[in-house]
Order: sequence, then C-alpha cells, then structure tokens
Amino acid sequence: MPDDGQLAGYFCLDRDARRRAMACLGARSQLGYGVQLGTVRFLGTFLDNPEQGLEEHRNENRR
Repeated sequence: MPDDGQLAGYFCLDRDARRRAMACLGARSQLGYGVQLGTVRFLGTFLDNPEQGLEEHRNENRR
C-alpha cells in the first residue's frame, strides 16, 4: 500500500498537467482528467470501468 508521499508523486499535477486539465470544459471534466491522469501514472493503465474502485482493480489483478 503506497504512503501519502508516494501517492502525491502520482496524483499531484505539475503546471503543464494542470494547464491541460483546465482546458477541459467544466469542473467535472477537469477533475475527471486529473483523476484519470493520476490513475494512469499510479497503475500504468486506464481502468476498464472508471466507476470501479482502485481496490477492486487491485483484487482483480492479484488473481
């Protein structure tokens, strides 16, 4: 399980990533962009179902 510092490395956006996120229309799209980017950084892939929790994804990958 990653600690807060490790997660910050994946999910804190630098200036360029924030600029790209802010180019999305609407607060929901901006947040979604940031979450998806952090997920790709953390897992190395997009979730097949973004509504699926990360814990469920990890459990599936352990099988």
